[in-house]
Amino acid sequence: MKLHFAKVSKLLIVLLLLSLVGGGEAWASEGVITATVTVNPLSVSVLAPSTVSVGQTFDVEATVENRGGTRVERASATINLPEGLELVKHKAERTLGAIPPHKGKSITWQVRAIEVGEYVVSVSASGEYEEALITEDSSATITVTPEALPLWDRFFGWMLRLFPWQLYDYCIRE
Repeated sequence: MKLHFAKVSKLLIVLLLLSLVGGGEAWASEGVITATVTVNPLSVSVLAPSTVSVGQTFDVEATVENRGGTRVERASATINLPEGLELVKHKAERTLGAIPPHKGKSITWQVRAIEVGEYVVSVSASGEYEEALITEDSSATITVTPEALPLWDRFFGWMLRLFPWQLYDYCIRE
């Protein structure tokens, strides 16, 4: 009975480790515990401006890295935009192809801000690694502010609001 308990506890430890490293399977038979572990080598980082104005077009760049020792095949990346932001160019899902070990590929989407608010933009990447499907994602937060004032209004607008009659008289007389 004690031996059986030891087998079960070892199997539980192996299953716990598998869940921590990202997946796999384990089984026991005739006193031997066998485990297959799948480790996710994909890493995704998202680069986007923290603040933009309504109507502004900006770039969202994702870098997908293969931190493993084997090539990632058929890699792709998909941008997920909430309402209030829209894609300007390209499709949401883009193909990256194969990513060699310890290398990365970058991809850029053009996005336009439609509504004021705070938005989370995420990018999900997937590929095949040692015949297993792997996925990873990352996100960035973007704050959309009201439309920016034109440059002339930012510098001279206060004069137009404070002294409109003086400027009007000056323009008419000249």
